[in-house]
Amino acid sequence: MIFYEPITPERLKDFKSKMAWLNQLLEQKHNMEKSAGLLKSLDLTKDKTAPKGKKVISSPEIYTLTLEQINKEIEHLKYHVFKTQTGEQYGLVEENKIISAQLARLSRDVYRTLLIKRYIEGQKHSVITYYFFCGQPDFTENYCFYLEKEKEWHKAALKQLAKISGQPYIDKCSK
Repeated sequence: MIFYEPITPERLKDFKSKMAWLNQLLEQKHNMEKSAGLLKSLDLTKDKTAPKGKKVISSPEIYTLTLEQINKEIEHLKYHVFKTQTGEQYGLVEENKIISAQLARLSRDVYRTLLIKRYIEGQKHSVITYYFFCGQPDFTENYCFYLEKEKEWHKAALKQLAKISGQPYIDKCSK
């Protein structure tokens, strides 16, 4: 199910930050799984004994509990992190489809690229200006002109995205 709420710069930034957190968790999971493989070669029967009345958790149990928690958080981010106005939950998988579908409706490829670079990749206007115009022979001399041109594109892209986002997107697969 795809939800049709407006795509705003804030929503794109929120998506970016949640994707960064998901990538960090996936990296942490990968590192823990590598470390857990190393634990297999250790003699864990000599784990510390617990003081009277306290339970000690062994190293494999710690890894298992931590990985379970990471997996739960990954699952939450992928499928349940967002809520619609009606209270339904969806995650980054569905949000990616929504954002991709709406950005694909922009009339110019440069608008799509610009918005992705600005809000998903988090690049500054100067970096985006360089990306689009560094091949121009007068780029260095007329940098301010090209920076303004990029900012004009940015405003036009946001205006068009707001207009597009106000209209429901009909998924071709759902027909």
